[in-house]
Amino acid sequence: MPRISLDNPFSIFATETPLSRGERSPLDIMVETAANEEQKILAARYNPPGQAGEVSSNDQSQDYTKYLTNNQHLNFVQRVLEPEKFPRIDNPDGSYSTHLMASAGVAGKEIAFPTIIQGKEGKLQKLSMDEAVKYALANKEYIEFPTHKEADAFASGEYKKAAQKIRGKE
Repeated sequence: MPRISLDNPFSIFATETPLSRGERSPLDIMVETAANEEQKILAARYNPPGQAGEVSSNDQSQDYTKYLTNNQHLNFVQRVLEPEKFPRIDNPDGSYSTHLMASAGVAGKEIAFPTIIQGKEGKLQKLSMDEAVKYALANKEYIEFPTHKEADAFASGEYKKAAQKIRGKE
C-alpha cells in the first residue's frame, strides 16, 4: 500500500492507482504544506518597516528613550537624534527621510535596525529587508530588545517619540 509520512518527508512512495482529475497526490499535499510552512517562517522572520513619518502607539507605557541614549554611538541613532546634521533621501511625496526602521527576530535576538544606512561615501542608501538585516548584523547597527513586541513598537515609530523626548520637543 502506498504511504507518505509527514513525520519523515523522505518516505515518499509512488501511488499505486492513478489519481482522478482534481485529486491531489500525497506528494502534492506535502509540497503544499511545506510551502505554507516556509511562507509562515519567512513572514515571521521579518516584520515590515514602519512607514516614513508614521508614529505608532503600540505601547504607550514603555519609555524607549533609554534605548536611544544607551546607543548614541550607532550611526542610525545619531541620525534619529540629530537628523539635521545628516544627508537625506527625498521621497516621491515631497517629504524626506534620514532613517527608516524595521524589526526582526534573528539568531534568537529581537532587534530593531535601520533600512536606510549611511554608506562609506556619506550618502544615504535604502536597503531591502535582507540587505538591511545583513548590514545591521555585520556592522552591529541594531538595538536588541527583550521581546518581539518591544522591538516592533520601537521600529514602528516609538523611536521617533523617544527622540522627541530627548530633544525636549514633547
